[in-house]
Amino acid sequence: MYIILFTGLLAGAALKAQILTKSMNEPVAGDIHATTDYDSISVIPRNTGINQSWNFSTFTEVTGSAMSTFVTASSVPFSSNFPGATLVENQGAGDYLFYKSATTPTTQFESLGFGSSASPTTAINFTNSAIQYIWPIAYGNSFSDAFSGKLTGSGNGTYAGTTTMTASGSGTIVMPGGKSYTNMLQVKSVRNVVTNLTSPFPFSYTTAETQYDYFEPSQKFSLLTVLVSLDNDGTSLDTSITVTVNKIITVGITDRNFDADYAVYPNPAKDHFSIKLSNNSNETCVVEIFNTSGQLVKKLNSAIAILLKTPCLLLS
Repeated sequence: MYIILFTGLLAGAALKAQILTKSMNEPVAGDIHATTDYDSISVIPRNTGINQSWNFSTFTEVTGSAMSTFVTASSVPFSSNFPGATLVENQGAGDYLFYKSATTPTTQFESLGFGSSASPTTAINFTNSAIQYIWPIAYGNSFSDAFSGKLTGSGNGTYAGTTTMTASGSGTIVMPGGKSYTNMLQVKSVRNVVTNLTSPFPFSYTTAETQYDYFEPSQKFSLLTVLVSLDNDGTSLDTSITVTVNKIITVGITDRNFDADYAVYPNPAKDHFSIKLSNNSNETCVVEIFNTSGQLVKKLNSAIAILLKTPCLLLS
């Protein structure tokens, strides 16, 4: 069950904020979402409203990265446990998130649960799915949804909660490294979950998460995400804040996997570009080419120079 709340669009600058759509922003099989962790000793911007400015320029890269690959449901374990799934997010290490793209009662993207083949094996099956997005999303739109399911594997029990998503801000973001992006849309998601275990022993805990995603018109996935998480087991409260940046726009900031100088030219490029790599230590070099939707379109091994006949974006 879900509730859709529509707040009036404000006039003027608010109307200029972008709109997220199913065709542009919903993941499909073949998409790749790679992120890098960032940190700072300064205050993390979380202001909402129109004509906002979010400055992350002082943030620096820290150890930690993740890459999710979106695949068809039939290609991964646990698919028989999620018969309605149309898409799976393979998070690596045997972890899978199952989704469903639906058109009724609204055009929406739903979470059906989670499966992990890592030891110990764990699965969360939603009997009442959790809606991730209701398309389209424009500044001021909001919806709430209740979800529930069962937990099996390393522990057995129930899993239930609520999620509220609001397109809460518009404005300009300054990314690590200092580059600014305008026409941004901030999406705020609040999730509250209660997990009740019945075995191997009775145990309950709550999780409260507030997530801020910053979307730019030319990118499918958010440029930057701030996640504030609070876990409470009744005796202690654990709080964590993580900031992750879309790897597509971190090129040229600090992303280097080996001690090598490189050049990409011409810049900007129209029909082709060249990549020149100097690898003095003679290490194995892998060049991955992604398009602006995050899809891997080319992967090559090289030591000196490559000529590519496609206008893509380089991730080293």
